[in-house]
Amino acid sequence: MKNLLITTFFVFIINFVSIAQVGINTTNPDGSAALHIESSDQGILIPRMSTAEKQAITNPATNLMVFDTDEGNYEYNSGTPEDPEWTRTLDEAYSGARGAMNITSTDYDNGPQTTFSTKGVATRKKITGTTTASDLANFTASGNNRLVYTGTQTRYFRASATISFFANANNTILAFYIAKGNSGDATATVLQDTKSYVISSGTGDIVTVPVNGSVELFEGDFIEVWVERNADSGGGSSAYISVATMNLLVN
Repeated sequence: MKNLLITTFFVFIINFVSIAQVGINTTNPDGSAALHIESSDQGILIPRMSTAEKQAITNPATNLMVFDTDEGNYEYNSGTPEDPEWTRTLDEAYSGARGAMNITSTDYDNGPQTTFSTKGVATRKKITGTTTASDLANFTASGNNRLVYTGTQTRYFRASATISFFANANNTILAFYIAKGNSGDATATVLQDTKSYVISSGTGDIVTVPVNGSVELFEGDFIEVWVERNADSGGGSSAYISVATMNLLVN
């Protein structure tokens, strides 16, 4: 009888280990789950800790997850125990942060004018005109030709603009830019790697130019579309461009 009890006990232990599944609030855990929890009014609370406490974890397992209270985000170790790399699971890069802004004139040749009194880099200025913003997520419109990033996670965005215009002087050479500033800046600064040159040969020409670039934005940073007059024939101190359409998309 004693031997039978011992044998039965070991058979029970072996069977328990072989089906090592845990069910909470369920007697029939899913066969694919090591842990199956059911509840209609409670959730799972992941361990919460500061960034310093997270970084102090010794040899964190790959895929170990915590909630970083400093970052306000769930993070997991996408690296190795010896070389951990904490990665956000709810990064705004995947949450649809985006914004759109446009100018649309009723007449192609009578749009808002951006004027120039000289030539060269000193002429760089924000394109003027009344803009309409739409499809905003983690962005707000602040006045005309300005989108402000309101997200809390610093990240890179793709900024794409298309401008259609005509110039009042022949052989007008212009450079268009994406410009960036932050909440403490009086004005934006053009991003040189977004520069896009275009030439308008005649005063009756409607010219379209694309401007694209990657821009890193912190919370409170803003972007605008700028233009610079480089050369023309006869524009003098009263040169201008008339913007028929301008569309800016950030995502």
